[in-house]
Amino acid sequence: MQKLNPIQNPMQKSESKFLPAMSRNTKLFGAISFLTDVSSEMIFPLLPFFLTGVLGAPAFVLGFMESIGEFTAGISRFAAGVYSDKIGKRKMPMLAGYLLSSISKGALFFAVIWQHVVALRFLDRLGKGIRNAPRDSLLAQSEKKENLGRAFGYLKMMDSAGATIGPLLASALLILFFAGDGIGQAYRNIFAIAFIPAIIAVALILFVKDKKDGIGDGHRFSFSSLLSVRNYKMFLLVIGIFSLGQFSVAFFLLKANPIVGLILIPIIYLAYNLFYTIFAVPAGYLSDKFGAKNAILTGFVLFTISIFLMAFYSAIWSAFLSLAILGVFMAIIETAPKVFITRTFDESKYGSAIGLYGAVAGIIALPSNLIAGILWEQNMFGTNASFVFAIATTLVALVLLKFMVSDNHSRNAGL
Repeated sequence: MQKLNPIQNPMQKSESKFLPAMSRNTKLFGAISFLTDVSSEMIFPLLPFFLTGVLGAPAFVLGFMESIGEFTAGISRFAAGVYSDKIGKRKMPMLAGYLLSSISKGALFFAVIWQHVVALRFLDRLGKGIRNAPRDSLLAQSEKKENLGRAFGYLKMMDSAGATIGPLLASALLILFFAGDGIGQAYRNIFAIAFIPAIIAVALILFVKDKKDGIGDGHRFSFSSLLSVRNYKMFLLVIGIFSLGQFSVAFFLLKANPIVGLILIPIIYLAYNLFYTIFAVPAGYLSDKFGAKNAILTGFVLFTISIFLMAFYSAIWSAFLSLAILGVFMAIIETAPKVFITRTFDESKYGSAIGLYGAVAGIIALPSNLIAGILWEQNMFGTNASFVFAIATTLVALVLLKFMVSDNHSRNAGL
């Protein structure tokens, strides 16, 4: 009978094909992401109605607020990644980002004019940008290379689980508070309660351990040091082209509304979040087993299928299937690119490389949703031109990724 190694880690017994034993940092990141998204998604579905119905903001403010927010998140993600590489510490900027987002959420309780909400939403997105690249970099430093995909997948699983629970809690609390306090105060009460999981998440960051491992020491960022790696440069081009056609899930829901009816819209949105959650870890396993490039190619194919179903079929089954496939795609696209990047560079450039990737995707989200809105009113091949444009950009990105970007599976191409 085989003897157990006396120094064997007991956690190894719980390893599985899809979810290996993970570092303490990764487990903490999962809990932090879960709590943060519970808080965020308690607020986000109510914010448009609070902004327009209670504070009297014009409708265009919603689009302006979200566009500026995503742009800010993209820029700050890049800056925070570069800064964390420079100082050799990930925990401090991550803590600052989570704390800023938490405070801005809690302060919504006190908002009395719509300009307050816009400013607080800006600070929330700024905080998100500041925290993400340092957190992802530290997660990559905390895990074995062969488990990176599953570790990032676990993070997204916890993230999207919180995003599923948050709206359900908000709905229950809205029913509870509306009866006695009126709609305006009901919103404020929910914002105050949403602050609780957010601040608990901040407290958990104190237990995260920083890892130097050769980063820092006054590391100076330069675009040339990143873009001199041809594989990464081509990868950014692919992501830029794809992001130009990757519009918000709100357009899918808008298209589905005449098909399924308003009552079923929350249900198909729940299906999207559910499939996003379920497939987050398997998507990471796909990156670990077959390479991040192949995982992203699979994601592009799924995105095309999802758009095609929503654009050219008018049945309840096709709407549900489209949103479910979109959820699987999101699980892949939120995991595999980070695995690709961390297998391309050494640890001293993780923050800068992940941050620049996030900046490209975030900045292009601004024109992509504007383009989708403009093309929405145009008809092409019997459907909204927005969907046709998205299919075209995705196919171009897929071909470029297939033939112009090398697979870096199990190696560091940037060393």
